[in-house]
Parts: sequence; structure tokens; C-alpha cells
Amino acid sequence: MKTNPPSRDAIARRAYEIWTSNGQPHGYDVGHWLEAERQLTAAAADPTTGGAPATEPATARSAVEPAHATGAAGPSPDALAAQAASQKHAARAPQPLHGKNAPKPAPPESGKPLWDQPHSS
Repeated sequence: MKTNPPSRDAIARRAYEIWTSNGQPHGYDVGHWLEAERQLTAAAADPTTGGAPATEPATARSAVEPAHATGAAGPSPDALAAQAASQKHAARAPQPLHGKNAPKPAPPESGKPLWDQPHSS
């Protein structure tokens, strides 16, 4: 028996539940979406659950997080403030103009004639 895939709204609701249960971390939306889709697809295929998604296993958070975030503490608030300040400074720095928006270079003023051949008589 072939089951229909879960609807987009059902996946979104389950992904939101996973996101809130993990403490609403920033940057893991794709992982939460894929985890919700996996859970709902497995629940739809398993007749013993009655279509309800399985509860999140204890290791599901590490499966959702990227490899660089597992086991590492987040940056301190002071470090985040310093990073924000440096990004703000870099964004406000003057940028060199390139292409058609750049000013035209001034021709060199050498005092020599541009044509060194005698004019026609």
C-alpha cells in the first residue's frame, strides 16, 4: 500500500515543533525541515503509530545540527558584539568604484603634441 507524502503544512508544523523543542537555534532550518519530513514519512508508513509523528529521539538534535556546532559552546555576548561592530565598520567603509560607475581618468598633461607627424600642407 502506497502512502501519500506528508503535506507541506504538516511538515512546517512539525519542523516548528522540533525548532522550539531544541531551543529555537538560528541557522538549522533545513535540518529541522528534513527531520520533520523524515519523521512524518516514517509515521505515515508505520500503521502502528496511526499517522502520528514519532517523538524526537535524544540524538535527533545532533543529527539536525551541523558538525561544527556539536559539542561546542556558542560565542560569548562580548565576542558577538565585537564581531557586529567590526562588520558594521567594514560595511560603512568606502568601497572602490569599478566599471561604468567609476569616474573617468583625467588625460595626462604632458605638454607634447598628441600627433608627432607634420600636418598636411
